[in-house]
Amino acid sequence: MYKKIALATDGSEHSKRAAENAVNIAKCSPNSKIDIIYVVNPDKVKSEVLSNWNAGDMSDKRKIHLKEVERIAIDSGVAYEIVFLHGEPGPVMLTM
Repeated sequence: MYKKIALATDGSEHSKRAAENAVNIAKCSPNSKIDIIYVVNPDKVKSEVLSNWNAGDMSDKRKIHLKEVERIAIDSGVAYEIVFLHGEPGPVMLTM
């Protein structure tokens, strides 16, 4: 039924529930794959860099947001891929 499922995530509780639903859909569709999408907003990146100028790699913090959603996909055994996009999240997701 579904070959590709786009799952936008930001590490929130809502995105974790969305991940569980995406996994349930993927399990019903043989050979389906979930694209776990995290959109890096350039406006927020600038403020993060300015406020954390001496911190470690900022991409590590983004990966932490994805960790729980990735765990849900791994535990379910469905195929998935993590995709990082750049831009304003709403419009970027609509162009996928």
